[in-house]
Amino acid sequence: MFYSYPYKALSFPIQCVWLKLNGSWPLTESSRPWRSQSFLATAYIVWAWYVIASVAITISYQTAFLLNNLSDIIITTENCCTTFMGVLNFVRLIHLRLNQRKFRQLIENFSYEIWIPDFAKRLEDFFNPILLANLTISSVLICMVGFQIITGKNMFIGDYVKFIIYISSALSQLYVLCENGDALIKQSTLTAQILYECQWEGSDRIEIHSFTPTSKRIRNQIWFMILCSQQPVRITAFKFSTLSLQSFTAILSTSISYFTLLRSVYFDDEKKLD
Repeated sequence: MFYSYPYKALSFPIQCVWLKLNGSWPLTESSRPWRSQSFLATAYIVWAWYVIASVAITISYQTAFLLNNLSDIIITTENCCTTFMGVLNFVRLIHLRLNQRKFRQLIENFSYEIWIPDFAKRLEDFFNPILLANLTISSVLICMVGFQIITGKNMFIGDYVKFIIYISSALSQLYVLCENGDALIKQSTLTAQILYECQWEGSDRIEIHSFTPTSKRIRNQIWFMILCSQQPVRITAFKFSTLSLQSFTAILSTSISYFTLLRSVYFDDEKKLD
C-alpha cells in the first residue's frame, strides 16, 4: 500500500515511520482508493484527514482558551507555546497531505545517481512552507519561554519543567534543520577539491611514474563540475533564511534580543507601578 523505495541499500531515517503513522506518507498509484478497491488505502486516507482535523480542532480550542485567559501570564505563555506547536504540526500535516504526488516524486528521485544541486532545489521547493513555519515559530517560542522563565513569579517546579521542555523542543527542531543544512553546505564546498584530486592529469599516474593525460572531453567535464561547485548548495526557507549553523546562531541572537527588550520593558513597567 505504501510507496516502497526501490533502492534498498539506502535507508530512510526513523522519522519516516512517524510520517506513516500520522498519515503523511504517500501511497502507491495502484493503492489509490479511486483507482482500486483498496480498503486499507481508503482507511489510511480517512485516518490522515482525521489526524489533521483533530489538530485543527485542538488549535481552535486552545486559541479560544488563550483569549479568555490573557490576564494570567503563565497560562498565556503555556497556551501560546502549545498553540504555536500545534500550528506547526498542522502546517506540516496539511502540506504533506495536499502534496502527495510531489512527495512521492521526491522519493522516486532519491538515488545514488541524483544531481545534488537539483535535488536540493526540489527539497527546498517542496519543504519551503514547513521550513519557514518552523524557523518562525521556533524563534517566537524561544523568546516567549525565555521571558517567562526569567520574569515568572509564583511558579512551581512543574511550570519550570514544562517551559524547559518547550524551549528544548524548539531548540532541538531548529538545530536539526540548521545542522543538516550546514552539513550540505560543507560537503558541497568540498566537491571542487575532491574533483581536483581525482587524478584528472592521468588515470595511471600512481601505478607508473609516467602518465597519459586524460582526454580533453573528460577534462572539460571535470572543469565544468568544478565551476558548478564554486557556489555551495544550500537550502533556504522561502529565501528568508539559509539553513546553516550560522543561521541558527543568528536566530538565537535575534530571539535573545527580543527577549531582552521585553524584559527591560516589563521591569520598567513594574518600577513605574511601584
